[in-house]
Amino acid sequence: MLYDMRWVDSAITIGMASYILYLDLTEIGGTIRTLMLGSPEDIGTDSVIGAVSDLARISHEEGSMRKEEAA
Repeated sequence: MLYDMRWVDSAITIGMASYILYLDLTEIGGTIRTLMLGSPEDIGTDSVIGAVSDLARISHEEGSMRKEEAA
């Protein structure tokens, strides 16, 4: 090998692996929170509940109108 520096490949590999692990560990907190709680931090649960309730009411009203049209 050039200059008999066989340790350089191992040092670069360990350095790259450490950098990748660092990046993963800094990003994993939000992911774990989302998986465990089921919602991101910045979402307002009250607004989501309101939006889903509106959708359910609209869907229910459309279903009633279709039944009246069929009759």
